[in-house]
Amino acid sequence: MKTFWSIKNKLIISLLCISLIPISVITTINYFQNKKALTRYTMDKLTAIAESKMTHIVSLLEAKKGRTIDFSSDGFIKDRLGKINSEKFPVSKIISSLNRHLLVNKLPLDSHIGAIALLDTKGKVIASTDKTWINVDMSGDDIFLEGMKTRPGYAYVNQSAYSPYIKSDSFYIVVPIISGRYPGMGIRGLVVNCYNMSLLNEITTNRTGMGKTEEVYLVNKDKVMLTDSRFIPNAPFRLRIDTAPVNTFLQTKKQ
Repeated sequence: MKTFWSIKNKLIISLLCISLIPISVITTINYFQNKKALTRYTMDKLTAIAESKMTHIVSLLEAKKGRTIDFSSDGFIKDRLGKINSEKFPVSKIISSLNRHLLVNKLPLDSHIGAIALLDTKGKVIASTDKTWINVDMSGDDIFLEGMKTRPGYAYVNQSAYSPYIKSDSFYIVVPIISGRYPGMGIRGLVVNCYNMSLLNEITTNRTGMGKTEEVYLVNKDKVMLTDSRFIPNAPFRLRIDTAPVNTFLQTKKQ
């Protein structure tokens, strides 16, 4: 009798084991499928958020570029720069009128502008809403060198960390000022609009629809973080992001 129950118990255990194997396999498969689906969902959501932020930033920059291009077509500015370049008129009065024009008629048009500057064709700041810029020689700086190479009607944008004259937490937009209505008529100077980086920070730190461990931030070509991190205090302009996604993106841009 003991032998019978022993065999019976073994058969029951064996049948249970055989039954549990497919259950375990199915459970494991379902786990990995659900994990894969959750990962795909999370990545799709994060990609959508990042693309939305990027679109917002690009749209904002295009608007600011349009504002600067509009300033470059200002008839008063063109006329005064033309007189300065001709060297036939009293420069001090012209510069004074330009400074007032920028401060009274241009700066109030965009509350996000931190400073406006006008450069002559030699790279000297001849007028500005920021007195510390006036008479500064920018002939060897990106602002002037890249600005002079920019096609009329287009804008050059860069982060101000590359200029010793603008606060590091800013970016600037440069547009050439042409003599007349057509590109072939020569350049009279450059107009520079400077903006604080907090303008972009407002977009990246809006975490609507994001989880507690998710964030979006901007990185420049040197892999330096430009906007705030929700996890690392004082990260902008101090933290270098040397990660696989950043490296992959920068390599793609070089190709």
